[in-house]
Amino acid sequence: MFPSAPIPGISFDPKVQALAYKVLHQYSGKSDLFEIVSRRIANWLGYIPIEFVPDQFEFASSLLRKMRCHEAMQIVKTWTNSWATSVRYHESVVFPCLLGCQDCGRFFGMIRLHGHPVAREGHPVPRDDFSHYLFCPSMWHIIDSIVLHSTPIDPLKRLGLLASNFENFFTLACAFHAYHSIKQVRDDPPSSLDFTKNIRLFSEAFISAARIVGLQYSRDSLDASA
Repeated sequence: MFPSAPIPGISFDPKVQALAYKVLHQYSGKSDLFEIVSRRIANWLGYIPIEFVPDQFEFASSLLRKMRCHEAMQIVKTWTNSWATSVRYHESVVFPCLLGCQDCGRFFGMIRLHGHPVAREGHPVPRDDFSHYLFCPSMWHIIDSIVLHSTPIDPLKRLGLLASNFENFFTLACAFHAYHSIKQVRDDPPSSLDFTKNIRLFSEAFISAARIVGLQYSRDSLDASA
């Protein structure tokens, strides 16, 4: 059901991946990983939803352990805020959202979360940071236009931590891959960002990953990204 071929453009040390996946298998319930993810959620949302409990996390983790190591680690890296953004890397130049999002007040139809870092720090545009991409209307509109299933608005469902299912997990893994396929645009100054090109490259990378994991996507989106 899950192909063994690696996603093009991404390479990892198999020994490190195997060790990390072994740790994922060993930990469950009130594990260190649960505590780490809880802190990340509190940072992203400004609070921890009452629905996010150890039993729910263990159920999500049990599904993750049935996935191929490559995609499972992309999910875990997302949960632990390990997207290679300019904010996380503390780069001297912090980029705006690489997909051109200008939405600092509303997130894909959601009421603004008062504790959200973008709103709290008062930046004129969203920054290149996962705390933004979790809500980014531009990114999720692209994803929603590609996949055939409904993408959730609830951030915990987007993360696969509530209503956990393989579709949401694979969607998040494909988003992880697509972002890291375009992050090299930060090699040039922010003034040179071509958002139309970035959106096209993000779409192409997402579709490539979706094809490998068996996620259903629209053929029209493939034509549009060509």
